[in-house]
Amino acid sequence: MASKRAMVTGATGGIGREFALHLAKEGWAVTLVARGAGALEQLRGGLSGAGHQILAADLGTDAGLTAVADRLSAEHHTVLVNNAGFGLYGWFTGIPVSKQRDMIRLNCESLTTLAYSFLSAAQPGDTLLNTASTLGFTPFPSSAVYAATKAYVISFSEALWYEQRPRGVNVIALCPGATRTPFHTQAGASDAAPYPPMMFQDPEDVVRTGLRAINGRRSGAQISGLLNAALVQSSRLLPRTWMVRIMGVFAPKTAP
Repeated sequence: MASKRAMVTGATGGIGREFALHLAKEGWAVTLVARGAGALEQLRGGLSGAGHQILAADLGTDAGLTAVADRLSAEHHTVLVNNAGFGLYGWFTGIPVSKQRDMIRLNCESLTTLAYSFLSAAQPGDTLLNTASTLGFTPFPSSAVYAATKAYVISFSEALWYEQRPRGVNVIALCPGATRTPFHTQAGASDAAPYPPMMFQDPEDVVRTGLRAINGRRSGAQISGLLNAALVQSSRLLPRTWMVRIMGVFAPKTAP
């Protein structure tokens, strides 16, 4: 069995899938977590190396979350890529509150629970990577709750980084911007690319930023891409109300 084991949640699509592929290439044994057993088996069959495991679990349910938390407690993982999450586009009162509560549960509550299980058993040299977003740095009309959940992930991760430093455990908030995945259409955008094309990165670019942070023991919020870093920095220089107005201009159209 490989000496390094990583768990990736939300492993069968987008950024999670790229993390699984790249970690396996780097010699990690990967525990793949997602809802669909069939998709997990297919992904495992395409990974380099050996020792990969699958765990079919819906992290939005008590049973699924408990199963994954128990696995982290029972089996030591040197890295947790806490990546599962989803977004919704639309005006706040135009989206059923039940769906928005589900988003808060997965993006915040489930992420927090898995972070607790991982860090409770973590050893010096281990790394927790929570997938956040550049939208966590500014409110975003048409995706108010999603942006707020990612602001939570950034703040939470930065506080954990400070707490875990004396133990030699690293904590990272990976902050991608617009990424070429099905996220946008699944979130309800009527256009698969609601932002200017120059703003988009490939999932591989985002994962390379995350892996550099893991391997180089970089901590705190790690923004993927120079353009995204520049946009985040500029948002800190403008009055908040100005920034919200600017973000509102880029609010994607939602599907009818």
